[in-house]
Amino acid sequence: MEWLTTQIASHETKQINIYLAVGLLETIVTLRNLSHYMLSTNWRFRNALEAKGYKFSYKEFMGVHHEVCWQGEFRRD
Repeated sequence: MEWLTTQIASHETKQINIYLAVGLLETIVTLRNLSHYMLSTNWRFRNALEAKGYKFSYKEFMGVHHEVCWQGEFRRD
């Protein structure tokens, strides 16, 4: 399991705001990501947040890990 997901699962819940956005096309394995697909990594992180009772926003968009695809996903609540 990924480091951050493990930290969420093994520590007490914090009062923080979390916004996750991931591209549905982020499924490419590279030498840098060590076979951790961004999409499935974010699913596991989202599930860990849910299991711990965090309130968060999660969005999947049609695109890849590139600022042209995700720049419109950042917002202020």
